[in-house]
Amino acid sequence: MASESSIPLYDCLIIGGGIAGLSSALSLVRTLHTAVVFDEGIHRNDQAPHLATVPTWDSQDPKRFRDAAKLNILSKYSTVEFANVKLEKVNQLTDGPYKGYFCVWDTKQRQWLGRKVILAMGVEDLLPTIDGFAECWTKGIFHCLVHRGYEERGSASGGVLAIDGDATFFAARHLAFQARNLTDHVVIYTHGNDELAQEVESQLGPCGFRAESRRIEKLVQHPERAQMEVHFEDGQSETVGFIVHRPRTSIRGPFAEQLGVEMTPEGHIKTQFPFNETTVSGVFVAGDAGSQFKIGTQAVVMGAFAAGGVQMQVNAEKWSQPLNSVVSQ
Repeated sequence: MASESSIPLYDCLIIGGGIAGLSSALSLVRTLHTAVVFDEGIHRNDQAPHLATVPTWDSQDPKRFRDAAKLNILSKYSTVEFANVKLEKVNQLTDGPYKGYFCVWDTKQRQWLGRKVILAMGVEDLLPTIDGFAECWTKGIFHCLVHRGYEERGSASGGVLAIDGDATFFAARHLAFQARNLTDHVVIYTHGNDELAQEVESQLGPCGFRAESRRIEKLVQHPERAQMEVHFEDGQSETVGFIVHRPRTSIRGPFAEQLGVEMTPEGHIKTQFPFNETTVSGVFVAGDAGSQFKIGTQAVVMGAFAAGGVQMQVNAEKWSQPLNSVVSQ
């Protein structure tokens, strides 16, 4: 480790430059706290054509949002920096003058020190291994019909891929009901799960939904709208207007593990209400990495509240000492 006196020190290290990280940064600079936002340029919504449900930014390019938010912050505030780097390590110092503080390293071994950390790096989708799924992802297969379904309203049909985390009757029914708002014909694909298909057919068949238990061999995207061909292992195929499926996700990067924060059974970082502090004191989380509700508006809220937790802790550490014992911070 380089001499600690030569390493820049910030009130907060924000790992992730998406919606949550930007929200955290904006809240921190409003109270004159210093922060650095680390962004390696990879975001979960990179393939999405537009944002949704974010006021004034609905149906606009996610990258434009990030660029505009960053420009807005830098045009007015001077206590935040943006580092477009890939981090590889974070740890909490156990000795020395900065004991209890945090240090991050990028891939070139440059270092930054921070009193607190906000984990806003998000998640990555673990796509099913069905042939063609990745090519259809975000084009004809959507993770959320609130964000992507409106544009497919009036489709001749829609599908629910009830596998992995969605391979329950509750999940299949929820997604099928959402799809039914957009099309008159909804099929639930169970990909070989006969038991689930039978339950769907029994419970939802009388309501006009169809269960399809045949295993899917491959998916082929059409050039028209979101349509795709669903090819089954028995050699038959059918056309569907769109498919909804919520893939499992994984926390992006090694940082949660390196810091030793506790995870939930669902796979996101465990947080404490209301400021989203993790089980490691001084480490907060904002956005998808700390919530099962992985949407932009939630990321804004979590970012602001995580920043609020940082502000309170840093303020208490800085200003609770008797005046005659205060040294340069």
